[in-house]
Amino acid sequence: MKVSDRVVILGDGESAVMVANKIVQKAARGDVEVIVVGKNKRLEFSDSNIFVPVSLIDQGSSRRNLDSLLRMNVTFIRDEPVSLNLKDNIVNTKGGKIIRYDHIILTDYMRPDPSKIVGYNEDARSIETLEGAMSLKEDLSNFKKGDIVIYHDNTSLFNPLNSVNLAINIFNYFQSKGNGNDIKINCVFSSELISGNKELDGIIESTLKSMGIELTKGFKLTGFNVKNKELQSSDGKAIKYDIPVIFSPSSYSSYVESANFPKADSGNIEVNMKDLTLKGFENVFIMGYEGTSFTNYWKVNRGQADFISSRIAFMVSGYPEPDHYVYTYDSVMIKGKELAS
Repeated sequence: MKVSDRVVILGDGESAVMVANKIVQKAARGDVEVIVVGKNKRLEFSDSNIFVPVSLIDQGSSRRNLDSLLRMNVTFIRDEPVSLNLKDNIVNTKGGKIIRYDHIILTDYMRPDPSKIVGYNEDARSIETLEGAMSLKEDLSNFKKGDIVIYHDNTSLFNPLNSVNLAINIFNYFQSKGNGNDIKINCVFSSELISGNKELDGIIESTLKSMGIELTKGFKLTGFNVKNKELQSSDGKAIKYDIPVIFSPSSYSSYVESANFPKADSGNIEVNMKDLTLKGFENVFIMGYEGTSFTNYWKVNRGQADFISSRIAFMVSGYPEPDHYVYTYDSVMIKGKELAS
């Protein structure tokens, strides 16, 4: 009797749900056992947070119970991975579980890490959680005059265009209220490059300029001077704020750091972009890598979930073998008065 291959998926976000369900859908019944390991039972659709401040999204519409999203034959273990033994194919969890795997998919290896910014907890606003986005929405509804600074760290898991789109949405919001001239918006980036594409960067700069939104590049935020209401950079520069919205830097999860994954020259985990596996480990798949950085873009992960699920189904059930993975992603900038839903 054939023993089912066990696929373990670390993470409890959209990408974990997508790839788990797709594997079950593509592999023959009995060929595969799928286990999702994550610390949160409810999934928050984080990419929608970007538009919460200027829309009327109900909090309930951005959260779903994982049990209702995963297929019936996917097992969900509510626990947090704390170490990963690549040699013996074992995951250890905070709750003391030892989980063996034949194939493993990492979807939560990076997380926002605002601890790198001094004073963040005292004054920063964020849309990285739904609570933060709803709080910012309330702040904006009561804001009459002053400086709104939107800072984007180049290691953030959010697309830089999210910062740009947020700035444009906020600009349109105050214009519609009739007090746009009393609000100054500054879109700040830690890197001299915004998107990494010169043509798109040019469009971004001209669009922001046409709206009177200030653009600051190369400002590496290190901390808050809460008393003076200033953001401080690594080279001693400062930017005044009344409302600071921060897309914070990110860092690897502890289990990744302790596993000593092979690293590329860039310092990132070294991923084979042809099949999305960790260098030297054909049974370890990495989701969210786009060639230069790691992201939580659902469009990237959707394509990667299709590829990885097909690859695993091929190995366990003879499902048609997919071609090499090809990265595709289209970024969209809001130029007019559109509101996302």
